[in-house]
Amino acid sequence: RISYISKLLKVLRMPSLEDLSIAIGISSSYPRELEVDSAKWTQSLYKVSHTLLDDFTDSARLTSLSYKVWFDEYTDSPLLLDGRASNIPLDKIPSVSTITLSSFVRVLFTRDFSVGNSLHTDFGSSSRLRELIFVGCENMTVEDLKWTVWSLNLFGVWEKIERIVVRGCEKLAYEDVVRVVGEKRLRHYESL
Repeated sequence: RISYISKLLKVLRMPSLEDLSIAIGISSSYPRELEVDSAKWTQSLYKVSHTLLDDFTDSARLTSLSYKVWFDEYTDSPLLLDGRASNIPLDKIPSVSTITLSSFVRVLFTRDFSVGNSLHTDFGSSSRLRELIFVGCENMTVEDLKWTVWSLNLFGVWEKIERIVVRGCEKLAYEDVVRVVGEKRLRHYESL
């Protein structure tokens, strides 16, 4: 299925694209797939993200990314969130300054280590990312937020983040968010 997406994106030409929205839905109609271990599940979601963002790497006009990972909540099937994560490859979005995130699982920033032999992880000098907006991340806890910040720190990008906005993330208390991101970076907080 991923190869079909890749073929479609290679045909599309969008030289003036400034805002990109990606929505990935996880269907509850396949309960066996929900039981796959969290590492395989996360790796599969990474492959999808990587493929969807692959052809926008060189787009200097792309400055805003909205990234939503949602789960078909109209189900009786329990979804185990044990370590599952959605990954956003920083090396695919060097010109993006604002990312809006909405995810029912943890969000980690990553990079593709399969390209070349370099273990260089510092994107701080090349990344234009300055603002993160978390919207409706209903399962995000303070631990998940710490992991997101850790992943940005790992790649040298966290110090460049100037603004954090949190809206409708019911498990994130204001005090916890301030403790993790700092009062100076937190520009807006709105609970449900």
